[in-house]
Amino acid sequence: MRAGLAEDIKWGKPCYSHDGKNIAIMQEMKNSLALMFFKGALLDDPAGVLHAQGPNSRSARRLEFTSVADVKRMGGALKSLLAEAITVEESGANVGPAPELVLVEELQNRLDRNNKLRIAFEALTPGRRREYNLHIGDAKQAASLASTSVCPRSSPARASATARPSTSPRDSPLRAHPGSRRTHSRKPSPRQPRSS
Repeated sequence: MRAGLAEDIKWGKPCYSHDGKNIAIMQEMKNSLALMFFKGALLDDPAGVLHAQGPNSRSARRLEFTSVADVKRMGGALKSLLAEAITVEESGANVGPAPELVLVEELQNRLDRNNKLRIAFEALTPGRRREYNLHIGDAKQAASLASTSVCPRSSPARASATARPSTSPRDSPLRAHPGSRRTHSRKPSPRQPRSS
């Protein structure tokens, strides 16, 4: 890149850095290609070309390209944004701390009832805790909340049926984070016959 950035592959995508600090990363989408600025919220955007990653995004902003014409049209803005992103990174500026997390009622109730789940939840990074809170809070119906798998082994029936401790990742109180592509539709292992 002519902006004086180093290019590496990180997270399987071209990532551009300055003095070892991530500035931007390419993101392939279904109908577009995006250049996401890690601290995009701190950049001036007079042309209005930057978009938030989603409704809960705090710092990342991205340019979205759907054609070569878009790249040519936004070329000037892109150069300005790259130069400013480098300046922001050199200044040490940060987006600032996230607001204190207020847990949705369903998650708070589950944490209050299950100490093992609470300990596992508190061991997560703040971002992962926020993702779980958003995931559970986004459930639209009570049936969805009941089936939301925050703690697959937390039901009393399961607890009494499981006599042996397990160290399997499947038995973790918290499965892969809600944003993960990993699915949880694996068939359960067959139960061991009970001895009388």
